[in-house]
Amino acid sequence: MKNQLAVLLLSAILTTGVAPAYAAPLMSPSPQVIAQADAREKIAEEFVDMLVKGDTRNALERYDSTIRENITPQSLGDMWSDLINETGPFEKRTSIRSDGNMTIVSCEFEKGKRDLFIIFNDANKIVGLDYVQPQ
Repeated sequence: MKNQLAVLLLSAILTTGVAPAYAAPLMSPSPQVIAQADAREKIAEEFVDMLVKGDTRNALERYDSTIRENITPQSLGDMWSDLINETGPFEKRTSIRSDGNMTIVSCEFEKGKRDLFIIFNDANKIVGLDYVQPQ
Protein backbone atom coordinates (compact mmCIF):
# COMPACT_ATOMS: atom_id res chain seq x y z
CA MET A 1 0.00 0.00 0.00
CA LYS A 2 2.84 2.41 0.87
CA ASN A 3 4.48 1.76 -2.52
CA GLN A 4 1.22 2.48 -4.34
CA LEU A 5 0.81 5.76 -2.42
CA ALA A 6 4.39 6.79 -3.22
CA VAL A 7 3.91 6.01 -6.93
CA LEU A 8 0.61 7.89 -6.96
CA LEU A 9 2.17 10.92 -5.26
CA LEU A 10 5.17 10.88 -7.62
CA SER A 11 2.96 10.64 -10.69
CA ALA A 12 0.81 13.54 -9.40
CA ILE A 13 3.91 15.68 -8.94
CA LEU A 14 5.26 14.82 -12.38
CA THR A 15 1.97 15.40 -14.21
CA THR A 16 1.02 18.66 -12.48
CA GLY A 17 4.45 20.20 -12.43
CA VAL A 18 4.27 20.67 -8.70
CA ALA A 19 7.60 20.19 -7.01
CA PRO A 20 8.79 21.01 -3.54
CA ALA A 21 9.88 24.62 -3.09
CA TYR A 22 13.43 23.56 -2.28
CA ALA A 23 13.74 21.99 -5.73
CA ALA A 24 13.46 25.37 -7.48
CA PRO A 25 16.79 27.13 -8.06
CA LEU A 26 17.27 30.39 -6.20
CA MET A 27 17.66 33.35 -8.48
CA SER A 28 19.45 36.55 -7.62
CA PRO A 29 17.60 39.79 -8.29
CA SER A 30 18.62 41.60 -11.43
CA PRO A 31 20.79 44.74 -11.21
CA GLN A 32 17.71 46.78 -12.22
CA VAL A 33 15.67 45.39 -9.33
CA ILE A 34 18.50 46.13 -6.90
CA ALA A 35 18.90 49.68 -8.26
CA GLN A 36 15.16 50.33 -7.96
CA ALA A 37 15.11 49.05 -4.37
CA ASP A 38 18.09 51.27 -3.53
CA ALA A 39 16.36 54.30 -5.08
CA ARG A 40 13.16 53.60 -3.16
CA GLU A 41 15.04 53.20 0.11
CA LYS A 42 16.76 56.56 -0.43
CA ILE A 43 13.44 58.26 -1.25
CA ALA A 44 11.83 56.64 1.82
CA GLU A 45 14.65 57.84 4.09
CA GLU A 46 14.35 61.39 2.76
CA PHE A 47 10.56 61.24 3.07
CA VAL A 48 10.71 60.19 6.73
CA ASP A 49 13.34 62.86 7.45
CA MET A 50 11.01 65.50 5.95
CA LEU A 51 8.11 64.30 8.10
CA VAL A 52 10.31 64.42 11.20
CA LYS A 53 11.29 68.02 10.38
CA GLY A 54 7.69 68.98 9.71
CA ASP A 55 8.44 69.66 6.03
CA THR A 56 5.19 68.15 4.79
CA ARG A 57 5.10 70.34 1.67
CA ASN A 58 8.30 68.77 0.29
CA ALA A 59 7.35 65.33 1.62
CA LEU A 60 4.12 65.58 -0.36
CA GLU A 61 6.16 66.16 -3.54
CA ARG A 62 7.35 62.54 -3.23
CA TYR A 63 3.78 61.34 -3.84
CA ASP A 64 2.33 60.46 -7.22
CA SER A 65 0.45 63.44 -8.68
CA THR A 66 -2.90 61.63 -8.61
CA ILE A 67 -2.49 60.99 -4.88
CA ARG A 68 -1.36 64.58 -4.21
CA GLU A 69 -4.76 65.75 -5.49
CA ASN A 70 -6.36 64.13 -2.43
CA ILE A 71 -3.77 64.95 0.25
CA THR A 72 -2.71 68.33 1.57
CA PRO A 73 0.46 69.18 3.49
CA GLN A 74 -1.87 69.77 6.45
CA SER A 75 -3.48 66.31 6.25
CA LEU A 76 -0.07 64.65 5.89
CA GLY A 77 1.14 66.63 8.91
CA ASP A 78 -1.97 65.62 10.85
CA MET A 79 -1.31 61.95 10.10
CA TRP A 80 2.29 62.32 11.34
CA SER A 81 1.08 64.20 14.43
CA ASP A 82 -1.34 61.37 15.20
CA LEU A 83 1.57 58.93 15.08
CA ILE A 84 3.69 61.16 17.34
CA ASN A 85 0.79 61.54 19.79
CA GLU A 86 0.52 57.76 19.95
CA THR A 87 4.24 56.92 20.10
CA GLY A 88 5.99 59.98 21.51
CA PRO A 89 8.74 61.89 19.72
CA PHE A 90 10.68 60.29 16.88
CA GLU A 91 14.12 59.07 17.95
CA LYS A 92 15.71 57.29 14.99
CA ARG A 93 15.37 55.01 12.00
CA THR A 94 16.58 51.53 12.90
CA SER A 95 16.40 49.77 9.53
CA ILE A 96 15.09 50.03 6.02
CA ARG A 97 14.27 47.28 3.54
CA SER A 98 12.42 46.91 0.29
CA ASP A 99 10.10 44.19 -0.85
CA GLY A 100 8.70 44.78 -4.31
CA ASN A 101 6.83 48.08 -4.39
CA MET A 102 6.90 48.41 -0.60
CA THR A 103 9.69 49.90 1.47
CA ILE A 104 9.55 49.35 5.21
CA VAL A 105 11.25 51.92 7.41
CA SER A 106 11.56 50.68 10.99
CA CYS A 107 11.64 53.56 13.46
CA GLU A 108 12.10 54.03 17.16
CA PHE A 109 9.93 56.49 19.02
CA GLU A 110 9.97 57.44 22.69
CA LYS A 111 7.19 54.97 23.53
CA GLY A 112 8.11 52.16 21.18
CA LYS A 113 8.81 51.03 17.67
CA ARG A 114 6.76 51.40 14.51
CA ASP A 115 7.24 50.15 10.99
CA LEU A 116 6.34 52.67 8.30
CA PHE A 117 5.12 51.01 5.11
CA ILE A 118 5.75 53.23 2.11
CA ILE A 119 4.21 51.97 -1.13
CA PHE A 120 5.67 53.05 -4.47
CA ASN A 121 4.42 52.93 -8.04
CA ASP A 122 6.65 51.88 -10.94
CA ALA A 123 7.86 55.48 -11.34
CA ASN A 124 9.18 55.47 -7.74
CA LYS A 125 6.49 57.87 -6.56
CA ILE A 126 4.75 57.23 -3.25
CA VAL A 127 1.18 55.99 -3.55
CA GLY A 128 0.58 54.86 0.03
CA LEU A 129 1.76 55.20 3.60
CA ASP A 130 0.77 53.18 6.65
CA TYR A 131 2.32 52.27 9.97
CA VAL A 132 1.99 49.41 12.40
CA GLN A 133 3.56 48.31 15.62
CA PRO A 134 6.06 45.51 14.85
CA GLN A 135 5.31 42.07 16.30
